Amino acid sequence: MEFNLQYDLKCLKDYVELRDGAKLTDPSLGRFCGSIYPAFVDSTDNEMLVRFRTDNSVVKTGFKASYTSIKGNQLTKTFTCVVSF
Repeated sequence: MEFNLQYDLKCLKDYVELRDGAKLTDPSLGRFCGSIYPAFVDSTDNEMLVRFRTDNSVVKTGFKASYTSIKGNQLTKTFTCVVSF
């Protein structure tokens, strides 16, 4: 994964936020900014919300994330998402 967003202590300006489900009200899996990101994140079901926010005040290179769909012990699909500036 590549990750380079504007950093601020509380991740309020530019960030990627992950939710365990399809809604903003679902449980948070984390909010990430700067160059700090998790090695992997698991959802408890078949949906995960990925929300990207920017205040457009500082330009960084963006992020690239991959996700994999697993059913039982079988790998079913792998996808990549790229957001760059």
